[in-house]
Parts: sequence; structure tokens; C-alpha cells
Amino acid sequence: MSVKICQNEETSESKELVKIEKLTPNLREVNTIVQAVSKSQVRDVTGRNYTIRRVADALVGDETGCVCLPLWDDNIDKINEEATYASLMAT
Repeated sequence: MSVKICQNEETSESKELVKIEKLTPNLREVNTIVQAVSKSQVRDVTGRNYTIRRVADALVGDETGCVCLPLWDDNIDKINEEATYASLMAT
């Protein structure tokens, strides 16, 4: 899964905003507005090609619920606890 994290109104023109309670495991290309509740410590993992990658988990949610969002590499630094993100586009 790749995630594009935006702090503005940049959302896909063809997609409506989806509340957390409406997310399903097979949903793709989702636009949603969430607040970051917490973020785990960054840890290093070995990738498939034996490269070291950074990963952390963020708990994000809206008024309908929360989900755990895995953050890889550069996306880790784009999420700050208690900040609101106008769009998380997951594919």
C-alpha cells in the first residue's frame, strides 16, 4: 500500500471523502480526513532486496473510528501527532 499524505485540500477529483467506519480491507484509492492520534517509534526493517527501510505505525482517525496506518520511509516524517490531515490518499 502506498499513501500520499497531504495537509491541504488536495484530494482526487473523482473520489469522495470516506469516513473511517466505511473503510474495508480491499478498498483502494481512498480520500479521507483524519487526525493523527499517535505515532510509534521508528524501527529499521530489512526489505525484500536486503536494504534497510524505516517503518512506524500511526494511529489516525475521525469521529467514526481509528485505524493503524503503516508509514514507510519518507512518509514517517510527514505525520505529526495531533495534526489534522485533509487528505490521505491510499492506493
